[in-house]
Amino acid sequence: MVDVVVPVYGDLEATQACFNALLTRSPGTAMRILAIDDASPDERISRLLDGLAAAGKLVLIRNPGNLGFVRSVNIGMARHPGRDIVLLNADTLVSDGWLGRLRAAAHRDADTGTVTPWSNDATICSYPAANAPTPLASVDIDALNRLAGQYLAGQTLDIPTAVGFCMYIRRDCLARVGWFDADAFGTGYGEENDFCLRAAATGWRHRMALDLFVGHVGSASFTTAKQARIDAALAVLEQRYPGYQADIHAFIAADPLRLARRRLDLAQLEGQGSPRPALIICARLGGGTDRFIDRLVENRGNGGQDVLILRPEQPEAGRLTLRLEAPDAPHLTNLIYDAGAELDDLQADLRHLGVTGAELHHPAQLSGDLLSRLAGWFPYRAHIHDYGWICPRINLLDGDWNYCGEPETAKCELCVATHGDLLGIDRSVTAWRDLTQQILQGAQAVGCSSHDTANRMRRYVPAARFQVAPAETALPAPPSPVTAIRRSGEALRIVVPGAIGPPKGYGLLLDCAHDAAERDLPLLFLILGYSMDDDALADTGRVFITGQYREEEAPSLLTELRPHAALLPSVWPETWCYALSHVMAAGLPVAAFDLGAQAERLRMGAGGLLLPAGLSAKALNDALLAAFPPQ
Repeated sequence: MVDVVVPVYGDLEATQACFNALLTRSPGTAMRILAIDDASPDERISRLLDGLAAAGKLVLIRNPGNLGFVRSVNIGMARHPGRDIVLLNADTLVSDGWLGRLRAAAHRDADTGTVTPWSNDATICSYPAANAPTPLASVDIDALNRLAGQYLAGQTLDIPTAVGFCMYIRRDCLARVGWFDADAFGTGYGEENDFCLRAAATGWRHRMALDLFVGHVGSASFTTAKQARIDAALAVLEQRYPGYQADIHAFIAADPLRLARRRLDLAQLEGQGSPRPALIICARLGGGTDRFIDRLVENRGNGGQDVLILRPEQPEAGRLTLRLEAPDAPHLTNLIYDAGAELDDLQADLRHLGVTGAELHHPAQLSGDLLSRLAGWFPYRAHIHDYGWICPRINLLDGDWNYCGEPETAKCELCVATHGDLLGIDRSVTAWRDLTQQILQGAQAVGCSSHDTANRMRRYVPAARFQVAPAETALPAPPSPVTAIRRSGEALRIVVPGAIGPPKGYGLLLDCAHDAAERDLPLLFLILGYSMDDDALADTGRVFITGQYREEEAPSLLTELRPHAALLPSVWPETWCYALSHVMAAGLPVAAFDLGAQAERLRMGAGGLLLPAGLSAKALNDALLAAFPPQ
């Protein structure tokens, strides 16, 4: 027989749910519920407890006054000196088999003193979020408990301290260590940590039952803890046990629960039933690459239920990891693999999930060896989003952020050595191109969004099977006309779409704004988006910036801006350029450099003002004013 001690004070709804679960779910072993009414001010709670006690459902202990959480716990633990105890918050929800699994974990080893289960809100024992709460309404307690019992059956793990929301304490441990310290932690917080540290000092271990999940509302029992009380409790703990907080942080950093969380995430994916044959491999890069992948998933027409995305991630400190994402299950955030030690596990899991083919979208954050290994797992396609496959500076730009002209490889080696390797390859440019040539040649197809991109890449990988298809279909035109008629005496309003950094021509745009101000030209630049330094542009008095916007807002923003023309100041040979799509759809005349996909698309569309690459700011301003005079 195990005593389940439930101190009660407030939150009627959570308390009712707690006792309902306790009384309707099979515990898996014999138990007696001890409800401690700590002088609750809510008469409805008192009536609830009286009714349950009268029906013989529980033993009710009513304090003569509000004694606080810790004294209430001690009263409950003292009731039956021969029994193990579970301390259970009144805002928890248990599932079938919960107590049997706790008891089994507690008695598996002779030196186990306490056991704590998983929960959605249990600090170091939390799932699905690690060391962070997840709202109870966002998780299926019964389903997670079944998965934990199935996939992690009988497994336990050492933890530095129990977590008090649901804490199994063996009686022999309690008898040796003593009661909770009510004088130091009377109102609740830190009392279980103090007990666990005292127990550890006498040789007891604290374990986590990995095969059990208990729900927890969190911060509902005894009202939300005030920060001052938390700080005071932590100060007492640190004074009594110097280094305790450092030990907790070390446990979190080591994250020994990582594999168990990953196993539960995999179990949830497997439980969906349908295979996921498509694997997309690409770091999260933002911009057009992420947009392309998002649309690729959307266009499959099933919400991404047959797709997985593998994201290489480089932590600030630590080894490269590979994060597996399911687009239709963004809450599964624990599918993380060590890129050095767990590749075999990753490959096995991918095959088990039904992957039969892959798409390589970008080599960023992948070493050459890792890229080669990933490419060898499944038949694959590749895609060209920029020139990282051949250029460690990614955009074919030199140290002054100008198009390099793609010189012989020896000059590329010098450029990278002098101006930096933005991609972070682990070898020379020559060796990198040799490796990526093999990978691209081995692809079933290499997708490009423009003929310019395919032709440019074919010079480096002539045997690759390039396929050209637009990155998107034509966008709908705005509901009302965008292009304004420039009147005599009116400044020329030029819209510049996108996120403007060095490859997108930030330096040139800043020079144009300064030139317009210095020469007092009738010229204003309107950035539809943002830049790497908005303040510097705005300080010229010649640039207005809308700020970041959602894609669907672009047509209405263009209507509001009423530009006379558009400028795409990109200084590299773009492979598509989504920003160009919006201004083309709006019917605006567009000026751009005669370079890359931007020039190809303008030639294929209504045309535009194509300018020689390398034009100075002064020459560019003069060209804009000449091309778009007042009507």
